[in-house]
Amino acid sequence: MKRENGAKSLFGRVIRVLLVISVLVPVGAGYANPIQWTQEAGGNGHWYDLVQLDGRSYDWCYLYTLARSLTHESMPGYLTTITSEAEQSWLFAQYGCELSGYIAMGAYQLIGSSEPDGGWVWTTGEAWDHANWDPGHSEPNNSGYGENVGMFSIFGCDGEWNDYCPYCHMAGCVIEYGGHNVATACPDDLWIPTEDSSWGAIKKAYR
Repeated sequence: MKRENGAKSLFGRVIRVLLVISVLVPVGAGYANPIQWTQEAGGNGHWYDLVQLDGRSYDWCYLYTLARSLTHESMPGYLTTITSEAEQSWLFAQYGCELSGYIAMGAYQLIGSSEPDGGWVWTTGEAWDHANWDPGHSEPNNSGYGENVGMFSIFGCDGEWNDYCPYCHMAGCVIEYGGHNVATACPDDLWIPTEDSSWGAIKKAYR
């Protein structure tokens, strides 16, 4: 009887874990094998994975949480932080135009920062010493009323960036595995309009 109850208990735990995973990880998500930017090739030794959600759309905080829930070689994932021109060039060499399809990165703008280019930070706390905003479209420009997160530019195949609204739908993200351990929840110093705020109608329109 004790063995039977133990088996049932173990089975119940397995089912609960599977249910959590099924809620967090979308069915049909396209996970490639992570690619390493090796130190031998002049890289940082980190791993990168382009995740495309096969026609589904999720907002930046969902993608942040999704990245944080995954691991590779015991390292927790996080939305990629592109801190140098060399990293930018390597990443584009791996994924090319696939980055141009509403793909999120780990950049966001602190609450109360001057628009459009003040207060940008990485979720990992790394220094903001490099940016690759799309100059041809005057990015960042805050044109969508509350564009406070970063993604790869949708305007061309060059790996440049643009700012985007955190509540707008995206089609995927680049997940990086490199030893940084970010907070589990979406950053609390990222401003996201609430339904009862002056931006409520705009937020609903984007959804």
